[in-house]
Amino acid sequence: IYSEYIIISKLHVNLDAQKLLISWICITASTLLGAWEWTLLIRVLGGHVKLLTGMRIHLISVLSKYIPGYIWPYISKSHLAIRSGIPFNIAISSVIGELTIIYLSGILLFLLGLPFNDLIMKKENVLFAEIGFVAICVIAVFVFRSLLDEYRNKFIKKAWKGLIFVIIAVTLTWCLLGLGFYMLDASIKPPTHNPWRLFSGLIVALLGGQLVLVVPMGIGVREAILVAILNSDKQAWLVVLMALIFRLEMT
Repeated sequence: IYSEYIIISKLHVNLDAQKLLISWICITASTLLGAWEWTLLIRVLGGHVKLLTGMRIHLISVLSKYIPGYIWPYISKSHLAIRSGIPFNIAISSVIGELTIIYLSGILLFLLGLPFNDLIMKKENVLFAEIGFVAICVIAVFVFRSLLDEYRNKFIKKAWKGLIFVIIAVTLTWCLLGLGFYMLDASIKPPTHNPWRLFSGLIVALLGGQLVLVVPMGIGVREAILVAILNSDKQAWLVVLMALIFRLEMT
């Protein structure tokens, strides 16, 4: 935006207020759903926490995301959970489980969209998607089996159903977040022509930003990823502007 300030200052970017409002509603709802899903995960693991208390712990811990290093929200969440009376092992397992579910569901959605997002050669799409899908399933079985082994004496069918419900809920939350990002993109013309490419870019940017531990919330990393993936439909400064608005909506 800074490098193209002269060009930008001469243009009038007219945001579609209605689509922008829908985007904000979707993204805000996804944030609240994330808090609810973590609270459910605590209960599935055998912890006892009130819904509002669990959601408050989650939302307060999110405030530390602007401290360099994305690990702080999870440390804060563990600390607040333990202070609220949740056993140490359940608090830690819930944080690890939440992060694992977020990554696996996000990667799975990315792989499902691989044949449609035009990010790699057409002939390689199906092969990559099949290999990736099998790998994710194997990793998911191994991770959750290890996570739940500690609680095998406590788990019953209801608990397993609860865990599956949390996984489905997180996956649907990804979709809601993608809808919010799609509406944000549609509010800034020209829109991206391939919704799958848009959703894939969002997944890669969000997950990639979390892996960079030296900057708060992956600032600059997410924007660079989105520019690299979406610049075929929008100018770079428009993509950055969209990413900044998206950050504001998630705050």
